[in-house]
Amino acid sequence: MTYIIYIYESIITYLSTFNSSTFSAIAAIFAAIAAIVMCFLTFHMKKSDIVVYIEPDADAKDILCLCVSNTGQSTARNITFEFNQPVPLKAFDKIIDNKKTVNLDVSFLSKGFFIEGLTHLAAGKTRKIHLGHFQTLHHHLAENPLSCNVTYKNKIPFPIRVSNETDHFEFSIHDWAHDPQGDNSHLKHLKQINESLQSISESLEILQVKL
Repeated sequence: MTYIIYIYESIITYLSTFNSSTFSAIAAIFAAIAAIVMCFLTFHMKKSDIVVYIEPDADAKDILCLCVSNTGQSTARNITFEFNQPVPLKAFDKIIDNKKTVNLDVSFLSKGFFIEGLTHLAAGKTRKIHLGHFQTLHHHLAENPLSCNVTYKNKIPFPIRVSNETDHFEFSIHDWAHDPQGDNSHLKHLKQINESLQSISESLEILQVKL
């Protein structure tokens, strides 16, 4: 931006050698051009930027989420998603003989914002859905990785113009194959449940003694 202002001032200094009427006309033209350029630069710096990605859930690291975020500086509108295949949903592992096994019977995404789209997503905001556990998701997505085309609109600072943005994202399920936090997070939940049950049991024993 400073470089553009410097060029503009240099041009104005050069044009000052012309007569006043010619200088005024040319200066007005350059001022209009500079204003338009600065307007577009401001738009590009503050436009929205939609990204789609997979990450572990913040509270249960062994569960993977499909997320959409606006990492730009303005609201994105009319956001639509197109996936290359049905998206697994509630793909949680089965527990058989205290061991996790692949769940072959999973649901697939059929409604919600990833199917119907979003009317808008404000800057810095994220929406997500839970896909399931790595082992089951890997079974369904290993041979044919999930990918997504996302389209959305940026409002240009002119009432008759709208910018259509399109981006493509591919998701590698292997990125989350060895997440030590994810592998042990379910044990923390079981420990908390066990401690709660033990506390209840002790309280009942005390109550029984008093009775």
